[in-house]
Amino acid sequence: MEPRMSRKPLALLLLLSSALCLLAGCSLDRKKNPAYGCEGCKERKGVCVDGLFCVVSDGGSSTSIVDTGTADAGDADTGASGSGAGSGAAGSGGGTGGVSGTGGMAGSGPDACTAEEEGTTEPCYSGAAGTSIQPPCRAGVRTCTEGIWSACVGEVVPKAKESCNNEDDDCDGLIDEELTIASCATGENGACAQGVELCQSGITNCIQVVFPMTEVCGAGNNALDQDCDGKDDIDDEDLQVPCYTASSGCTGDNVAGYTCVGICKAGVQRCVDGAIEASCTGEIGPELADGCSEPDSTAEDDDCDGTADDECVCTDGDEQDCYTGPPGTLGGVRACRAGTQTCTGNQYGPCVGETVPTAETCANHTGVDNDCNNVIDDVPMLGNTCTDSNHQGVCGTGRLQCMGAGPALTCVLNTSSPEICGNGRNEDCDGATDEGFDLQTDEANCGTCGNVCAQGATCCGGTCVDTSSSNAHCGGCGMPCASGRTCCGGTCVDTRDDEANCGSCGTVCSGANVGCCNSGCVGLRTTSNCGT
Repeated sequence: MEPRMSRKPLALLLLLSSALCLLAGCSLDRKKNPAYGCEGCKERKGVCVDGLFCVVSDGGSSTSIVDTGTADAGDADTGASGSGAGSGAAGSGGGTGGVSGTGGMAGSGPDACTAEEEGTTEPCYSGAAGTSIQPPCRAGVRTCTEGIWSACVGEVVPKAKESCNNEDDDCDGLIDEELTIASCATGENGACAQGVELCQSGITNCIQVVFPMTEVCGAGNNALDQDCDGKDDIDDEDLQVPCYTASSGCTGDNVAGYTCVGICKAGVQRCVDGAIEASCTGEIGPELADGCSEPDSTAEDDDCDGTADDECVCTDGDEQDCYTGPPGTLGGVRACRAGTQTCTGNQYGPCVGETVPTAETCANHTGVDNDCNNVIDDVPMLGNTCTDSNHQGVCGTGRLQCMGAGPALTCVLNTSSPEICGNGRNEDCDGATDEGFDLQTDEANCGTCGNVCAQGATCCGGTCVDTSSSNAHCGGCGMPCASGRTCCGGTCVDTRDDEANCGSCGTVCSGANVGCCNSGCVGLRTTSNCGT
């Protein structure tokens, strides 16, 4: 049986040896004093105390400290569990054995901690290297409890995929980047309904990418609605060509249009399947004779000669309502009105007091439906897209509008505005697109157009960074922390011994005789951290 030693002499001897060590200027940390160790202690029938001293008893009350003269090869927590021999079975240093040959706490695996580390904390992080300093990612803290390191508490690691939330989800310094570009509907008519989803300040918006153009009737264009007026080609008046095939009743041409009398009406040639049709749709020609109208009805000019019921035999003095304009042009908001005609010499005379349709022009653009189609001020081509090659950018396009008292439409061009980054348009009309943006420093367009830095972040070199925590830009762009130092609150600190940022930013060591040693909060009265 191995000799048992008295606890009192052992305690006194340990106290004396510690005092002598401190007076000599040495440390009680076995890593700093490699001359101490326990290798071979068991062979001397001694007991290893805290991996520092080999205490040997003579079998009575006398004990002594033996210097084995062998340096400790490394940390106790890197090897496998200690054996009765007092050294770990694997690892560079090996765990030291406990009293009576029992294996020590150190060296049991990657999550094991030593007896000296019991109750201490240290920073931890399981994310990719270099991402813990890029918000919102951050390191956490784990605690040594009963020889095992706890789970990493408080860490935030990168997400696998970025989402539109104004956050740097993958912690690479860019916000809402590399998002999938999907098509979307803008809610506009026709071709203008085409849009793409764009992430702006954490919100996905549908951005219009097609704008109104002059409508074209051609193969492949049918039903595209290029001018975005909500009408298919076949129903779009902008593509319809006026036509009239009868020999009387209407005058004019298919360019300027036709003026008709009586019931006669010009038709249109529509855009059908990408081509102007040959037939004249909707035209009404004159009847062979203008007989008497039905009682209590408005007399019409059926033969389109300018007089209603002029071939009707009547009684002198009779009067009747009359209208020589086209059918369907009375009532509603129309300006057209019926008149009256009187029978003289057994024949009805001219229609007096009537108002018939006239062409809508800018000259009568006064809130009146002059052409009596029940639409007020629908001047042909009004509002259509127009261009002017003498101007650049958006200023080279505009809309046809009524300006002044003249009958003709005027192309009112778009005015210049501040340039918008990334939309491919020249808003300031200087001939250059998306210019004038410093993608290296612009928080609204950091690195790429539309990449908005989160509130409080700064654009440094085309990357949104938090200068309160960025080691490369600590406190401001281009202000890096030295090697081994960490940026906390915009100041470079050493988290290995900073009690306000111990192991990680914001981890405060509190309590009496508690300090920061090797990135962990420890009691300064322990053997390995005695006073320092």
